[in-house]
Amino acid sequence: MPNESLKQKVDLYTIFDLQDAAAEQNLQRSEVSREILQLISHGVQINYEILSGTGFEAVKQTIIRHFACDTLSHIAVGVRVGLWGAN
Repeated sequence: MPNESLKQKVDLYTIFDLQDAAAEQNLQRSEVSREILQLISHGVQINYEILSGTGFEAVKQTIIRHFACDTLSHIAVGVRVGLWGAN
């Protein structure tokens, strides 16, 4: 029977908390990570500003926004994953 003291609650909240703690530690330790995060963050901000100002017809604008949101989601996930293991 597994040792009861080794059992712990593991759910998405726990995983997210551990990931956030790892990212925070890595950002504190690595100036390069902070600089890259700032650069990517600035790029996302520019992307959002461009998307919010486009004047395409409704259908075309919706399609472009869907692609952009998909891309931004991948960027966000990639940055988070990178920060969990950054050194």
